[in-house]
Amino acid sequence: MQELSKQDQKYLKSLKRRNHYYLIAALILVACLAILFLGTSYYELKINQRASDYLSGFLLAIAAVLFIYVIRNRKLIKDPKLIKRERIKNSDERNVEIMKKSLQFTSYFMMITLVLTSVIGSFLSEAIMQMASLLIALFFISYLLCYLYFKKRL
Repeated sequence: MQELSKQDQKYLKSLKRRNHYYLIAALILVACLAILFLGTSYYELKINQRASDYLSGFLLAIAAVLFIYVIRNRKLIKDPKLIKRERIKNSDERNVEIMKKSLQFTSYFMMITLVLTSVIGSFLSEAIMQMASLLIALFFISYLLCYLYFKKRL
């Protein structure tokens, strides 16, 4: 294995750390899926069949994506050329700006959607209105906490 530059070594370290987080999250999701299956099959967990199917698919899909990321990252970790190429791709100013603008637009779109869901949901169901309002509050709280954190860090 050829010698990695300091930047590549730093990226490799962050890639390994990210891989651990992905693996832990995927295993937690698989455990939740097992609990859901055991609870509905062997114990008297009362949950709508449609909700159970939805949750099973949701948990399985996210766990599968995380496992795919783990496999992809392991491939990257083994090949220094791929590490360098991936680091450059992720740290390129143009790509960073594209990701920043995309995230900004997506955040605006999500806020508008949640506000509309809250307003329209207030006519249909109190639970929908409360859930959308809670998501809006969580969005703003997470934004504020991240802003304060990165203001100190950067």
